Amino acid sequence: MWVFILFVTNVIRVDLFGRRVTAEELVAADGQTAPQTKDSAFSGLRNRKTGAGTTPTATPTRVTIRAGKGAGSSAVLPEIGQEIFLGRASTCDLEIDDDYASSKHAKIWRDEQGFVVEDLLSTNGTYVNGQRISQPTRIDRGDTVRIGRSQMQLDG
Repeated sequence: MWVFILFVTNVIRVDLFGRRVTAEELVAADGQTAPQTKDSAFSGLRNRKTGAGTTPTATPTRVTIRAGKGAGSSAVLPEIGQEIFLGRASTCDLEIDDDYASSKHAKIWRDEQGFVVEDLLSTNGTYVNGQRISQPTRIDRGDTVRIGRSQMQLDG
């Protein structure tokens, strides 16, 4: 009976908080994505854009899972002043089928300058271009956002 209770308790804990990612699993997942360097902060946000004077591209309309169990799944990106949630919960706008993702893992919001991803105090963190983020971080086409083993990009 106690074994059953411990098993159920562990399943509930994993569902709520996700599993911890080991260092070896992080290295294996990051091997698929080349990290980029950090740029200066802009308005309290980490700015990931490189190169001044780059030509503007069309605004992305979707965030799509490129690698992981849910590869091909996508969600419509928010309008200015709105946000979408990423995670394992069925209430999230982009449901991520990944044991290392939290129920509500991260959110993407939009302001006048573009899109921003923010980790929601998840167990395993959110990574942009191979670097764990600790504050809201600007993202654009070409940036890879990793949650657990799932990697996603903006497109459309």
